[in-house]
This record gives sequence, C-alpha cells and structure tokens, in this order.
Amino acid sequence: MLTQAFSKKQDLFCKGLLDCENGWVLLGDVAARLADVVVPSGDVLVLSADVLVLSGDVSVLSADVHGLSADVSAQLG
Repeated sequence: MLTQAFSKKQDLFCKGLLDCENGWVLLGDVAARLADVVVPSGDVLVLSADVLVLSGDVSVLSADVHGLSADVSAQLG
C-alpha cells in the first residue's frame, strides 16, 4: 500500500509540487496537496516528518506516514 501511495511521485515532481531546487519538502500546503493527489480513494495521509528528496531525483528517502484507520510507520528507501 505504501508503494502505491507514493507511485505518483514522478508526476508530482514534474508538476512542481516537490521542491527540486532546495531538495527539501516541508510540511504545509505541499504535504496536503501531496496526500490529496496520491490517495485518490479518499484516505487522507499526513506526513508527520519532513520528506527528503534529492535534487533532480524523485526518490523519497524517508517519511513517517500515518493513516486515519491505523497508524503506519515506515522507512522508504
């Protein structure tokens, strides 16, 4: 499920929702839009920590992901 949730990170990167210049995505509107886009089923995901993205690379190195139905903690990388 976590893989599916982040399967559209390439599209998000191309649309400019991820900050490729600074390499860091901070919590706020960007995280909210990220959750809305990658989880079209209606299950809202909230990123509880900053997501590190290498400049020019769309790979998410690590993130704490929490779901509404149950808390899920994962290290992506």
